[in-house]
Amino acid sequence: MSKIEIPVFPEHWNVTDLVNWINSRNEPIKTLLEAVEAEIEEAQSSLVETRNKIDRLKHDEGNLEQCVRSCAELRERLKLVVDTHAKEHLAKEFDAIAIYDKADRRAADLIKILMARKSWRENVAIIENLDGTEPAPENVVINLQKAYESLSEFLDVPERADFLEKVKDVFLSWFSTRIVLAIQSETPVDDLLLIKQKYEMLRRTEDFNDIIKHYLENENKFNFHTANKLSDLFIDTRDMIISSYKRLLDGWVEKVLDDPNVFLSNAFTESILTLEKEIRDACTNTIGRSLEDDPSGSQTLKMILEFRSVLSQYMSRPDDDKSVAKCIIQFGEHLLFCTTNQYTKLVASFLANCSNISFDSTHTFACLEQLSNKVSQLIRESNYVVQMAKETFGNIGVIFLVPAFRALYENLISILDKFYKTHMDRSNVKDEDALRMVSISGQLLTWIDNDKQRLKDMFEQLGTAAADPAISKLSEKLCSEISNFRKKLSVKGEGDISLAKARAEIRKMNKRFIARTVEVLSRTLVGDMENGLQSIMLDKSVENTKIKESTKVPSFGTSPNEFVTAAGVALLSLAHQLSTYSQDSNMASAIVFAAKLETVDDIPSWWISKCAIAVQECFVDNVGDISGYSSYLCRQLSVDYTYLADVFEDLGTTKISDFVNMRQAFVSAGYLEPL
Repeated sequence: MSKIEIPVFPEHWNVTDLVNWINSRNEPIKTLLEAVEAEIEEAQSSLVETRNKIDRLKHDEGNLEQCVRSCAELRERLKLVVDTHAKEHLAKEFDAIAIYDKADRRAADLIKILMARKSWRENVAIIENLDGTEPAPENVVINLQKAYESLSEFLDVPERADFLEKVKDVFLSWFSTRIVLAIQSETPVDDLLLIKQKYEMLRRTEDFNDIIKHYLENENKFNFHTANKLSDLFIDTRDMIISSYKRLLDGWVEKVLDDPNVFLSNAFTESILTLEKEIRDACTNTIGRSLEDDPSGSQTLKMILEFRSVLSQYMSRPDDDKSVAKCIIQFGEHLLFCTTNQYTKLVASFLANCSNISFDSTHTFACLEQLSNKVSQLIRESNYVVQMAKETFGNIGVIFLVPAFRALYENLISILDKFYKTHMDRSNVKDEDALRMVSISGQLLTWIDNDKQRLKDMFEQLGTAAADPAISKLSEKLCSEISNFRKKLSVKGEGDISLAKARAEIRKMNKRFIARTVEVLSRTLVGDMENGLQSIMLDKSVENTKIKESTKVPSFGTSPNEFVTAAGVALLSLAHQLSTYSQDSNMASAIVFAAKLETVDDIPSWWISKCAIAVQECFVDNVGDISGYSSYLCRQLSVDYTYLADVFEDLGTTKISDFVNMRQAFVSAGYLEPL
C-alpha cells in the first residue's frame, strides 16, 4: 500500500482543516490514524535529531522544549478529532440497525398473530365438529394451547380462555385413570413422565399433582390405634409416616415429581388433617385406657406432660428429613390439641375425688380430724394439679384449671355447709371443736388465696409468647378459647367471676365459723350472767321495803354477785386455755380474713376481746336504764360493773361504748365516784 501523504497545513491551521482533510479521504479511519501517527513519529524523530543538533550547537534549550510541547499538543488534537469522527460514524450505523430490528420485530409479531389466529380457527373448527362429550385429539388441544399463548401475549380475550379450559377439562378427564394405571404398571416412571409431559404442555401440572396426591392419600391411609401412652401413639405414628415416606421416595415418586420430599410431606399432612376424628378418638381412648389403671387421674396427667415434652423435644431437634418432620410435627400438634378437650375433665375429676369428703364417725372431734386430714391432702393435690398444668401447657393451663377449681370450690362450700349444720350448729359444741373448725377454715382460706394468686399470675402471662414451640403453637390453636376465657374475668383481680363468687362464699362461711366460736366460748359466761341478772332484777321497779335505810350495807361493803365473779374468773381461765393456739398460723389466717386485718399479733387476746365484748353486751342489754331501780339494786349493779371493768382492764380488752357510758350513769346516780 502506497504511503499516504499528509498535507502541509498553513501556519495558522485549526482542527477544522484536519477534519476536512480526513473527510476528503476514502481510506478507513484506522489507516488515516496510523498515517498520522507515522507522520507524528517521523516528525518526532526529526525533532529529536534537530534537538541533538541544537544541543551540539548549544542553542537555547527553551526553544526546543517549546517545539516538543507543540508537537504533543498537535498529537492530542489529532487523536481527539479522529475519535470524535469515529463515534459519530458508529452512532449512525447503530441507529440504522435499531430501526431495522424494530421493523423486523413488528413483522415477526404480525406473522405470529396471524399464524396463531389461523391455528386457533382451524382447531376450533375441528372441535366444533366433534361430539359434545368426545375429547379433542391431542394435537388439536396442544395446537389450541399454543395458539392461545401466542395470542394472549398481545390481547386478552376471556372467552378464548374459557373455551380452552373446557376443552382441556374434557381431554384430561380421560387421564385420571391412566395415571393410576401408570403408577401400577411395571414401568411407572416412563409411563408417568409421558403423561406428565402432556399436563405440562397444557399448563395443568397442578392437576397432575392433585391426582397423584389423591392416589397417595387413598393408598396410604394412616390408622391411629389406642396406645398405652400418648407418647407411644405419637412415636408409632411417626414410624408409620417415615416408613411410607421412605418406601415411596425410593420408588417412582423421586423420579417423577419435581420436589418429591415436599410433595409427600404435604400429601401426608392433608391426609392426616382429614382424619381429625380418628386422631381425637385415638387420643380419647388412650387417655381412657390410662384411667382404667389410674382412677384418680394422677398418672394420666403425668402421661400428658410426658407426651408434650416428647413433642417439644422433637420440634426443637427433629431427627428426620425436614419435609417429613413438618408433617410429623403437625400430627403431634393436633394430638396435643386433642388432649385439651379432656384436660379440664381430668383435672376436675381429680380434684373432685380429693374433695369428696365423707365421714365415718358421728363424733365431732373425729370428723374434724378427718376433715383436717382431707383438707391437707386436697391442698397437696391441688398444688400438684397446678404444677402439672403449668408444666404441660405453660400459662395456657389457666383456662383448664379455672373450671376445675370452680367445681372444687362449689363442692367444698356444700361440704362445709353440711358439716356446719351437722356438727357446729348444736348446743353442745365443745370449745376445742369450734376452735379446730376455725383453724381448718383458716387453712382453706390461705390455700385459696395462694391459688388465686397463682392463677392470676398465669392469666397475666397468658398473652406472653411461650419459648416452648409446642405450647406456642397450641396457643394459636386455642386463640378462640383464650379470647372467650378473658371475657369471663372480673376486673377486681379475683380472676374468673364464678371463682370470685365461690371464694367470697367460703370467706362468708369463715366469718360464720368465727362468730359461732365466739358464741361457744362465751356462752357459759353470757348464759349464767343473763340468768343471774334476770333473777335479781325481777322486782327492779319496786323499792325493797324489807330493807331499811339503817340496815343497808354501804357500797364499799357490797360484794359482786357470784355469777359476775364467775364470769371474770372464766375470762381469765379462758385466756390460759387459748394460749395453746397462740402459734396457730391457720387460725391467725382465719381471723385476718374475717376481721380484715393485716395481721393478728396475739390470737388468745383476740378471742378474749370478742368474748369480753359479748359479756359487756349481755350486761348492758340486761341492765338497761338504772333510773327506775332501787338504790340497793343500783348499788349492787355498780359493784358488779366495777368488778367487770377491772377484769377487762386486767385482760387488756377494749370496752364498748355502751359499757363505758353505763359508768357515767352510775356516777350521775351517786353510786360511783368520778374518775
